[in-house]
Amino acid sequence: MQENNKPESKIIRFDKCPNCGSKKRFASDMAQTVKDRGLMRMELEFWENIWQGVVRDVDPRQEAKVPFGTKVPTFYVCVTVCSDCGTIYAGKMVEDTTTKQLPQATAPTDKLINPISSS
Repeated sequence: MQENNKPESKIIRFDKCPNCGSKKRFASDMAQTVKDRGLMRMELEFWENIWQGVVRDVDPRQEAKVPFGTKVPTFYVCVTVCSDCGTIYAGKMVEDTTTKQLPQATAPTDKLINPISSS
């Protein structure tokens, strides 16, 4: 099954286990229990793991040539486990884009303040 959120994204979903055909997913079934108790929003999806990244050249010299503001391809794969047979499989795969940006500045670690400290 395929769905689209925005023109440049491509979302592919697999609603059943490719091995046994079951629709039972380990983490999703646990999350549904939490949702039924009102402790999690119904629209949230829960996955065992998510692999994500930017499709790019591994040579930093090539990456340095790409101007800031350029749209680059990204992906993420939501991994799940079949509750009936234990097969690990991709439940959702997304192709998308992001914009190359300057790295975020970080605070110096030698001046961190402990919010719990009384001094």
